[in-house]
Amino acid sequence: MGSFWFVRELAVDFGTSNTVAALRVNGGPARLLLFDGWPVLPSAVLRGRDGTLVVGQAALRGARLDPARFEPYPKERVDDNEVLLGDAPVPVRSLIAAVLRRVAAEAQSVDRVVLTHPANWYHSRRSVLLAAAREVGWPNVHLVAEPVAAASQGMEVPLGQVVAVFDMGGGTTDVAVLRRTGAGWDVLAEAGLPDLGGRDLDQLLLEHLRVEHLMRATDADGRRAARALAEDVRAGKEALSQYAQTDIPLPPPIPDAHVTRAELERMVEPALSRAVDMLASTVSGTPVSAVYLVGGATRMPLIARMISQRLGLVPTIVDAPETTVALGALGPAPIAPQWTNVTPPTPVSVPKPQRKVPKAAIITAAVTVLVVAGGVTAAVLLRPTNTPGTADPTRNLLPATSSTTSSSSPPPKPVPAAFNSDEQLIKFAGPAARASDACVNTKGTGSQGDMYEARNHVRCRFTKNGIAYYANYMSSDNAATCHQLNQELLEAPGAQFVSQQPWSGAGFTGKSHDVTAPGGNTVLWYTDTNSLCGFFGSDSEHPQPMADVRAAWEELVKPHD
Repeated sequence: MGSFWFVRELAVDFGTSNTVAALRVNGGPARLLLFDGWPVLPSAVLRGRDGTLVVGQAALRGARLDPARFEPYPKERVDDNEVLLGDAPVPVRSLIAAVLRRVAAEAQSVDRVVLTHPANWYHSRRSVLLAAAREVGWPNVHLVAEPVAAASQGMEVPLGQVVAVFDMGGGTTDVAVLRRTGAGWDVLAEAGLPDLGGRDLDQLLLEHLRVEHLMRATDADGRRAARALAEDVRAGKEALSQYAQTDIPLPPPIPDAHVTRAELERMVEPALSRAVDMLASTVSGTPVSAVYLVGGATRMPLIARMISQRLGLVPTIVDAPETTVALGALGPAPIAPQWTNVTPPTPVSVPKPQRKVPKAAIITAAVTVLVVAGGVTAAVLLRPTNTPGTADPTRNLLPATSSTTSSSSPPPKPVPAAFNSDEQLIKFAGPAARASDACVNTKGTGSQGDMYEARNHVRCRFTKNGIAYYANYMSSDNAATCHQLNQELLEAPGAQFVSQQPWSGAGFTGKSHDVTAPGGNTVLWYTDTNSLCGFFGSDSEHPQPMADVRAAWEELVKPHD
């Protein structure tokens, strides 16, 4: 192995509210470090009475008892020399070092460390970050701008193409325009809003609830109550990213608040307009091929919707936007020397689909509650109505009455791509897409579109009775794409046909098959596709009975056809 081969590489995304870290060993796939069982570490620091600096969840718990010794956002204090915690000042670099030291304890020994920072951080701020790393004792530390790291974790971008990164974290919003080069990325333009992030949206919600005055308490009891209130409001805002409404507990005697997503969107839209305006101004005159959404705050459907309307480009979001920067900071894995040539096997007529390794992190079931589920456990695959260049809509690729299909059947003949852009898919979906919460591009995120080599994959989300449902649209240069997806459903162990019912709507029409999959998850599938197919179902964390899936389809999608 050459000198480029590092045994243990660590990337740390030190964020305003949370810190995320990824470790790569011997050039293998990067994995997220877990802190108390979670892939995110709160960046908060508490100074104990003995002078010890405590971070993460322990700091949050301690803050309820002694808030005067607590600093919730060390990153925002980067321009200060020191911070008073309790009765003693603490250097800011030591606060940051305490967070990094907690990461170091999980990573153990490392040979190379990459720290990320906002694109517009100037030299003095980067120097504080490096000083904190030296205090931890890390050797061989490199700095990478957060948008560059995020782009490296995104879809594979051809050389010469330009992309934009929209990164909204807890305290700031950063935008960067990047061109893909043979050596990595060139930063063409960058901008930032240091006063707008997820916490600022929390503040707007506090003001809407008319409880912001409770956050200005000066006594210990009042500050403890303020911390609890802030956490409840933030949790309520995050719940509205997935559900249409939620209840937020407020301190007695104030009654608890019932808030809808529509209310939240009305109150935050003016603030988000500043960020979208900044993005539009930064990319002005530059032909960008994609916009990546990064940071936990971008889970809010309104952000994707506003960007799509302003730029005419469907943004791309990964399933875990909080982890994108850390996973991308390590860059591509080093390539080990190849000593032999391998002759590729002869392809079979209709290959069983080979799943590609998702670019988004694979997180254990225990931590999936942190992310908005984007997959489906109940799905419908549908055939589009006759459009120019498509095959006869009555031709079935799989038998309608058999639960098994020979994998040796000849593949469908390749046909031209149904659509060449996300915008054409959205136009095809028509009013159904416009009635959704938001539509995003999911190519490059380990989605079904990636697994089956679709040209485009757009996912639109709807909400019914607090459950998120997804309508997916895929187009491909090859009719085998939809065939492979259906075949995998058929080959799932224990899959059974339950019924056949006609389904139509949102540009699709044809017969359908209800299939009960192992574990009680219900899947509705349909084949007879050419170069365009779609599927619909509830999110993977809340699998719904087929009757509810069909009712959601009838109410949310079909009427808008």
